[in-house]
Amino acid sequence: MTSSSAVPALDNTFGALLDGVIVGAALWGVGSLQLYIYFYNFPKDRLFLKSMVLAAWVFDSVHQALISHIVYYYLVQHFFDPAALEHYVWSQNYQPIFEALTAFIVQSFFVYRIFTLSKGSYILTAVPSLLVIAKLACQLAYVGQGSRLTTTTQLVQDLHPISEAINGVTAAGDITITILLCWLLYHSRTSISRTNYVINRLILYTVNTGALTSICAIITLILAHTMPTNLIYGAFYYIIARLYVNSMLATLNARSALQSKLGDVLTLSNIPPSNAQSSLTAGSHSVAFAPSTGKPTASLEFTTTGYAKNLEAV
Repeated sequence: MTSSSAVPALDNTFGALLDGVIVGAALWGVGSLQLYIYFYNFPKDRLFLKSMVLAAWVFDSVHQALISHIVYYYLVQHFFDPAALEHYVWSQNYQPIFEALTAFIVQSFFVYRIFTLSKGSYILTAVPSLLVIAKLACQLAYVGQGSRLTTTTQLVQDLHPISEAINGVTAAGDITITILLCWLLYHSRTSISRTNYVINRLILYTVNTGALTSICAIITLILAHTMPTNLIYGAFYYIIARLYVNSMLATLNARSALQSKLGDVLTLSNIPPSNAQSSLTAGSHSVAFAPSTGKPTASLEFTTTGYAKNLEAV
């Protein structure tokens, strides 16, 4: 049996990845609960939206399974086998695909909200769209180059620049999306306080959900750049996909919270994409605007004393 002195310290390598898997598993559980709440509370959402949500959760679940296999392979299956630490296990190469697909769906969901709120502005949508596509391209390049690797040393040395690029583009994309959504929502404010209350809450949800993925990507980028010889940055990378799914579901499920806060009656109904509009009537005043409802396609109709509101957004 190999002596214990031959086993290298794993605290900042596979130990860090284990921490990421544990935190990721907890976040996966939160996301699964949010998924149940979403399908329970909003059965009338469009089939396309529900399919996007389910696909994001499925890809995220596969990613969680793959990163769990990685740490199981190195720390359990090949426990006390230092030579196995150099082997580049297959799940290490394929896990970025499912993180990429999860992020692409969720970021596209928020980019489409920008498109809706901006009343179909291709100029405002162009920059975040390019960043989302760039992230997907970088991760596909990562998988392509990783398929030729055979050792973990090659992983750290050869794929590190691409890892930095992925996290840089991720942070830039999430920050851009958050800023644009907040700006568009802010300019949707009206002179009616109850309407502004809804918009302010939506801005708060947008900042909170966007900040989670942005901060995690920035931390990953900083750690990857300052400590390129260890895998501490991988722990944060492992949980980003969970944060994406949770941010999407939190945005969608926030509609129930807004309803209870306002004491309104909320009804969801499907509308064709061509009917995207937003209007509010209070007494003799009618104001057109396009606030985010946290979903690509739905019609929100709710009434209060003295108000008749109809918010439609694609």
